[in-house]
Amino acid sequence: MPVYRTQTVIGLFVLGALVLAVAAVTVLGSGRLFSQTTRFALYFQDSVSGLSIGAPVLFRGVKVGQVTDIRLIADAKDMQVHIPVIVEIKPFEYHGQDSSQNLEQTMQALIARGLRGQLAMQSMVTGQYQILLDFHPQTKAQSSDMQTDYPEIPTIPSSLQELTSQMSDLPLKEMTGQLSQVLTGINRLVNHEDMDQSLSLVRQTLQGTSELTSQLNKHIPEILTSIRQTSDTSRETIQGIGADMTRLTANLDRTAVQAQETLQTTNKQLGPMLAALEQTFTTAGSTLEQTRSSLSQLSNLIGRDSGLHQELERTLKDIQNAARAVQNLSDYLERNPEALIRGKGGY
Repeated sequence: MPVYRTQTVIGLFVLGALVLAVAAVTVLGSGRLFSQTTRFALYFQDSVSGLSIGAPVLFRGVKVGQVTDIRLIADAKDMQVHIPVIVEIKPFEYHGQDSSQNLEQTMQALIARGLRGQLAMQSMVTGQYQILLDFHPQTKAQSSDMQTDYPEIPTIPSSLQELTSQMSDLPLKEMTGQLSQVLTGINRLVNHEDMDQSLSLVRQTLQGTSELTSQLNKHIPEILTSIRQTSDTSRETIQGIGADMTRLTANLDRTAVQAQETLQTTNKQLGPMLAALEQTFTTAGSTLEQTRSSLSQLSNLIGRDSGLHQELERTLKDIQNAARAVQNLSDYLERNPEALIRGKGGY
């Protein structure tokens, strides 16, 4: 065998070994050799520009798979174009259920609970997209009638598509017309012939305000000084009135105490005096009874027409009047005992 043919065979063998080594490293490094995955299809109404094969599939931030294929299928019935995105998802760990349940059954249960797929920006710099899986039970899922070899995961519009849809619902034409009218009105107001005069008046007003402020700045210290002096004088007057009120209150308190002591002394003295007066009135009553008895006896002895009889009648009337006056005095003293001290003129 020629030498060059031997070298060629050896080179081809080494090259084949290198290719096998690279393939082995790639397969072993990806972990797909010993892992069992399941493929699913997702149909997006959005543009899939920026989504490429190998893009990650995340479930709440955890990578659970990747995009393996992006297809373009035309439906002959309605001539609609569908873009199924094929993803490969790793199996989940099972807790509290039959471990024999496969990933497809688990995904169907999660889809029933509201699992949806959504396109999301992966990087603002590169513009690459990724697929997010999460629960959205309140949203309307987008499904396709296309029959594929893989189970379908429903999708929802991306945040950018929702924003675009909301913007498309806005009456942009009317808003633009209204904005144009507003700008026209502002332009007419700014360029109006009276605007210069108005600005001149505003300028004069500002100048007058500035002059007034300057004058106030000059006179405010004097006004504040006058107010401070008035306040000090008022404070001194109030303090003097307070001192006079304090002395007046003290005098009134002393007068009230003295009046109370006088009344107490009068009450103490009135008791014996009233008792003595009562005894005197009793004695006078007895004397009047004796006098009346004596006069009765004398009347039997003395005739009615005699001068002595008339004189006795006048005397008796005087005694009765004196007794009535004493009785009135007693009643008055009972009602006004202070009259013994201050006299009748004070009441």
